Amino acid sequence: MTENEKQRILELRNSGLGYKAISNETGIAIGSVKSFLRRRNEEATRTVLLCKCCGLPLIQTKGHRQKKFCSNKCRMKWWKENKNLLKEDKMAIAICPTCGKEIKYYPSKNRKYCCWNCYIKSKKVVQDNE
Repeated sequence: MTENEKQRILELRNSGLGYKAISNETGIAIGSVKSFLRRRNEEATRTVLLCKCCGLPLIQTKGHRQKKFCSNKCRMKWWKENKNLLKEDKMAIAICPTCGKEIKYYPSKNRKYCCWNCYIKSKKVVQDNE
């Protein structure tokens, strides 16, 4: 592998391409691309991921899903500002039994109440009736 090919592989990897795409682009075998990048410590050549909300660098834990936010505070702030990205067609609708408010939620979560206060109020009503 020539120095020009090595530089090209590093450029393509830094631009975000995977092993297969680099192999197709350069015409070098995928195994050669993998071993070259591993020998060159590919983690050091990757660009640093930044928090979607505040832009701080993220510390990734090896073997875990990649982080997109630096904290729960940033995650909640970003989703509040980007509610338009929610997939409305996948949302379920329910009515809160305490206050009658309409609730939209993802079906994987079995929601019954709109908030914690309504949940507590319903528990107090049950305890008072006993």
